[in-house]
Amino acid sequence: VSANSSNTTLIPVSNITLAGSGTSRTIRLTPVANQSGTATITVTVSDGSSSQNTTFLLTVSAPVYVGFDAWVHDTYPSLIGSTFTSDYDKDGIPDGVEYAFSLDPTKSSNLGSMALNPAANAMSISMPLPTVKAGIIYGAEFSDGLSTWSEVGVTIQTVGGTMTATA
Repeated sequence: VSANSSNTTLIPVSNITLAGSGTSRTIRLTPVANQSGTATITVTVSDGSSSQNTTFLLTVSAPVYVGFDAWVHDTYPSLIGSTFTSDYDKDGIPDGVEYAFSLDPTKSSNLGSMALNPAANAMSISMPLPTVKAGIIYGAEFSDGLSTWSEVGVTIQTVGGTMTATA
């Protein structure tokens, strides 16, 4: 039993694995990373005196990325493989937070645009918001002793691209 690929850029012959014996056989096709397209796979069976082959079309689609993963793949390919909690530029701000606030994860950033405004029996934080990002829910929590946190008692308003959380 042997197999060949019409598109060795997508499926090199070395990425075709045949296993099993007798009438119980399997074929495993492993596309080259970051490749998409089609390949005609030809499987040939021979008993030494005669042979038979069959073909089928394999289609490998490009992955569809959304949210954080789309941002990484489309805008910052050097970060491919990073996670929401990674810190590529080592500035102390996780890449997911930089995604949420439209910061550049390849350059040191700060969230210095936050403004704390003490008021009578309340504290508010205002933060400019970027365009809403897929998979991100903006929110705030409050703690009066830093041991337990809750969103109870926190009000959030978004006006003119700025989110203000008050507790």
